[in-house]
Amino acid sequence: MSRKIRMQLKGALRDGEHVRLGEFLTQLRALQLALASTERIISTEERPATYYRVVNLTHSSPATVELEAAPYKRANDIGEDVIKKFFYGLSRIQEAGQISDEYDRTVLESYKGLGQMLHKNLSEVKLSTSGYDIEITSQFEARIDLLLGSDVVREGSIEGMLEAIYLHNRANKFYIFPTVGTSKVVCHFSDEMMSGAIAAINRYVRVSGQLKFKERGYFPHEVEVAEMKVHPHESDLPTLGSLRGLAPNATGKLDSVSFIRSIRDAQDQT
Repeated sequence: MSRKIRMQLKGALRDGEHVRLGEFLTQLRALQLALASTERIISTEERPATYYRVVNLTHSSPATVELEAAPYKRANDIGEDVIKKFFYGLSRIQEAGQISDEYDRTVLESYKGLGQMLHKNLSEVKLSTSGYDIEITSQFEARIDLLLGSDVVREGSIEGMLEAIYLHNRANKFYIFPTVGTSKVVCHFSDEMMSGAIAAINRYVRVSGQLKFKERGYFPHEVEVAEMKVHPHESDLPTLGSLRGLAPNATGKLDSVSFIRSIRDAQDQT
């Protein structure tokens, strides 16, 4: 199995099949994200073990970029395994419309992202390595949608950092980035919540409402927000020193040592 990947791109006919810069950069980023998601299937490390370097670049139609996997550390060289896992997953989706559960929702969505520019100004996206030739098409995307399954809706709540908000054309949505689970969750809110949502930018929040899950997913990907609570900044939280003296009579007539001893003795008797 090779440690090299070739990506071939064709632009729209109106551009003479030349690839626009924006689409080119977005497509490279989509491939990088898909490879990183695949690596997490086989790696137990928290940090990426593999990076990819451009080893060939041609403009002749179709435009072709060739990448080579390289390890950050020689002792953890899994680049060839990542590429094998990546193309095996793509081929299973393309040929059978099936894939094992280890390719979870995050991985499948990153694979679907490989075709996002086909809806704009790219007319062809192909990926290849030794033994594999994969064309990303609308049918490929449709098969991923079937694998992801329909939405399951549950009442609940989720916490995370609110870092992006969109109000244009009354979109009324913001993204929160949880500390665990999925990378981000899109949240839809009503006009009445707009001022609160704007004030909560770059704050840690808890949103409650209807949470939407994919059948293969463990974490929600979307929320219809009914209520939002904004957590205070760390600087606004009381320190231990600031609590001193707030309850001078809490121990009654006992000194602090006797008070703690009485609590311990009472626990021993239960």
